[in-house]
Amino acid sequence: MDEFLGNLPCASYFAPGVRRLRGVGSLAWLAPDVDVAWLVELTPDGFTWRHDRGAAPSVTVVGGAADLYLLAWGRVRADDARLSVSGDRDLLDHWVANSAL
Repeated sequence: MDEFLGNLPCASYFAPGVRRLRGVGSLAWLAPDVDVAWLVELTPDGFTWRHDRGAAPSVTVVGGAADLYLLAWGRVRADDARLSVSGDRDLLDHWVANSAL
């Protein structure tokens, strides 16, 4: 996930949807199997990320690290039984639709 999130802004030249990853809201990606959390915050200028759970994210996705990675790439759907989603599902769908490479 670190590599994916770190490199994603550079992908906009071949994946124009990346430019639409902006707005207001936050996504918490939690991987209890490796005790790691990523918080993605959307701003009007784009997005930032850091290792954090977030105090009150707009949407939270919980799953194994590998399954979160597959979701980030658009290889599994958010309704996959291996994942648990709570919060603003539209924001998650927007993120996945525009971040999937």
